[in-house]
Amino acid sequence: MGTTAHTTIDALYTRLMRPGSGEPYSATDACSADGETVYFIGTVCGDTVFDATRSIVYRASRTGTMTPMYQGRAKLLELAPGGARLAFASSGHGGGDDRLIVIATDGTIVSEMPTEGRIEQIGWSPDGAALLVLVAGAGTDTTTLAGSLSAATDRAAEAAEPVIDDGTPDPEDRRWLSIHCPGRPDLDRTLAIAGMIWEASWCGTAGIAVLLSAQSGEAAWYRAGLAIVDPETGSVRSLYQPQDQIGQVRGAPDGDRVAFIEGVASDRGLVCGTLKRVDAAGDTVEALSTGKTEITSIAWRGRTLHLAGQRGLVTAIGDHDLGPDGYRERWSSERWSCGAYVPTSRPVGSGHGIAVMEGQTAPPRLALVGDDGFETIRIFTENDDRADTTSVSVRWRAPDGLEIEGILVRPVSVSGPLPTVVDIHGGPTWAYRARWEGRQRSTPALVAAGFAVLYPNPRGSFARGQDFARRVQGDMGGADVGDILSGIDHLIAEGLADPARIGLTGSSYGGYMSAWLPKLRPQIAAAVCISPVSNWFSQHFTSNMPILEELFIGGVPAVSGQEYLARSPALSAAKTQAATLILAGALDRCTPIGQSIELHRSLLEQGSPSVLLTYPQDGHSIRSPRGYIDSAARTLDWFLRHMAP
Repeated sequence: MGTTAHTTIDALYTRLMRPGSGEPYSATDACSADGETVYFIGTVCGDTVFDATRSIVYRASRTGTMTPMYQGRAKLLELAPGGARLAFASSGHGGGDDRLIVIATDGTIVSEMPTEGRIEQIGWSPDGAALLVLVAGAGTDTTTLAGSLSAATDRAAEAAEPVIDDGTPDPEDRRWLSIHCPGRPDLDRTLAIAGMIWEASWCGTAGIAVLLSAQSGEAAWYRAGLAIVDPETGSVRSLYQPQDQIGQVRGAPDGDRVAFIEGVASDRGLVCGTLKRVDAAGDTVEALSTGKTEITSIAWRGRTLHLAGQRGLVTAIGDHDLGPDGYRERWSSERWSCGAYVPTSRPVGSGHGIAVMEGQTAPPRLALVGDDGFETIRIFTENDDRADTTSVSVRWRAPDGLEIEGILVRPVSVSGPLPTVVDIHGGPTWAYRARWEGRQRSTPALVAAGFAVLYPNPRGSFARGQDFARRVQGDMGGADVGDILSGIDHLIAEGLADPARIGLTGSSYGGYMSAWLPKLRPQIAAAVCISPVSNWFSQHFTSNMPILEELFIGGVPAVSGQEYLARSPALSAAKTQAATLILAGALDRCTPIGQSIELHRSLLEQGSPSVLLTYPQDGHSIRSPRGYIDSAARTLDWFLRHMAP
């Protein structure tokens, strides 16, 4: 396209991602046995910001010295008990199938195990003798976080061969468990288990705790329950059927119990809620108190649990000894956070955690977390802690009196009412917190151009308790609209936002709200809707997650049709004044491309300004390197054109 906005975004991400340097600009899966040597997967940019990134396994010393150990595409790094070996999945070997790789701590390859599918989880047995590998078949879809793509699109097929859907499950839409014993391939085996396995964890060495559903397909995850699998026979014994959704299933090393998180969730893999445990017999299920902190990450530290979670806008890391008052918070901050999507930390020794910390203008860094704060081991970019941007928490009252909070990002050098873009998170059950600007698409460029950006956490967001999260169930696009609009009114009343220059953006649920709010607030100047829902009727019958609207609008269309109609932007008779840009991935299975087409054509039919851009090789939220950079540039350009400072 070659616009000024593209030049600006290219320069921004060149600064943040350091293309051509060969050095990582971010990291995941940090782990350590003693805090002196840390292993992690570093994300390395190609020669330009448009190139595919590489994921490399690194070893780092506490002093920050860093050595690459494996140069292939790596994910799901796990350190063996005792710290002598590392296991991870590797892709890009041809055929679309992943491999399990085990290496020694000097980088020597110990073993490789090919799979026929996509590895989604890896776990060492408590004695370090075997690895549990969860593999997704060719008929499964990826999560919304990974673009909601169908793995089936990678399968070769004759051009004239039809795809048949007769209502029966695709036989390759399944996940299976493999057990790999490094150095003893004769002991490797695959377990045949009826149902769909979503998560798995060793529970001692004689059991496997699984999150299991009877049906396949993405919608089945929302009704999955806990079970124990016998690793020798593959027999299954049910443990617990939750009211809501379950995440972070973690069997205890001694095999006596299983820890997990239960909470209202809208996206597979993003569960924030109550810490619970169930004994291995399934007789007793207990909620473990963590105060007002809701948990997002858990790992066993011997007989105790190491935790990360969120409390409002605060990220917290702590431990729980499983007693009645057993939660001990070791570190918390509103300015800093850890983990790409939810707070994440892993235990180190008897009293520390290892995490990848970040802030609004503080890039990712390896950090050893303890009672006295965190010690930075390695920062991943040279542009650290800039002072030209301010990020502050804001709070206001919704029309019904409920307190809502969010984060306001502004340029330091500009005062007075600013053109303000409201960036609405996906979900609806997710939440904003302190996050690095490199994860914010166009926000850093908008702020540099003189805009303010508000990140609201309306009702339905997590980290405010399950009652707060449930307030969106059966009412998505209802009272949560008032939460966001009242936040805009609050900024205007405080002299921070220009009422004539208010814009909206967001992806998925945020894309839906960016299309819906202009129907209810004609003064909105511009909107950029990414992967939106525009018609809840057609969404229900074309999405791979039809259960979502059943949970968050209430009922199926045949029963609750008026609610579907009343909350669909494409079916609304109200005319949108906002100049609307719609960005969508053609391969999206979660909010299919038809949703964006319907929104675009309904706006044009009403005489409203609308432009639709379809990215042919992208899925949900447009996450490919080229698509992401282009979408950021077009977002910046759109707001500059329609509500410039």
